[in-house]
Amino acid sequence: MNNIAMVFCAIRPGQVSEHIVKCRETLYLSCLRQLVRITPKSFAIRVFENTVTNSSQITCVELRSLLDSVGTVYISGNKGAVNKGVGELDMLTKAIALGAVQDADKVAYLTGSKFHTCPYFLEHVESMQTQSLISNPDFMYVHDGHAEKTCKDGMYNDMAFAMNRDTIIEYSSYFTQNEAMMIRDSVGSEQLLYKFINENGISYTWLEHLGIVRYDWQRDPNNNVRDINNYQVC
Repeated sequence: MNNIAMVFCAIRPGQVSEHIVKCRETLYLSCLRQLVRITPKSFAIRVFENTVTNSSQITCVELRSLLDSVGTVYISGNKGAVNKGVGELDMLTKAIALGAVQDADKVAYLTGSKFHTCPYFLEHVESMQTQSLISNPDFMYVHDGHAEKTCKDGMYNDMAFAMNRDTIIEYSSYFTQNEAMMIRDSVGSEQLLYKFINENGISYTWLEHLGIVRYDWQRDPNNNVRDINNYQVC
């Protein structure tokens, strides 16, 4: 295996209710199970979590077992409470410092709460000939086909993108240089990714679609992860 799928999780954030946390555990269980099922053999899966210190703090027994089976690395300090994107990129930087990508050819950066319907994205990472693989797809609500346009002004989607090893190490350093600015100016990780790619002339392959399902938390007043009306596909 010469490619790595880095999966970043924030399963039990302290700023939300226990009810929402349990719903998040259910969602992560489904998404991670599916990812394990569909990931090509050329990838090693590496899961990183920053809201608990070990799996015993997870209440869902099945999720706890899954996290143990993939050798989850627990990263101290959840900076995502201030800026969600900063939290994930901080995990990336600490994971790189631990040597997570040192033997990798290509690195897929994945948000663990997204459901990959098939290997489509990772297969494109396998065949990537540029420094990066990026996208910014629109979403469609599953229940009625309503299209939700994403902002195209100065940002790229960051729930699934990829870079070769040297480029993602460079991106990690770029984040470190800009972390304080992101917190001060409420800059999202989607915007930082766009700035990094364009300021540094990073070559990229563009994907129009991803084959990923996500849950729209902001549209759900009950936060139960069971309302089909709130699922989107891109």
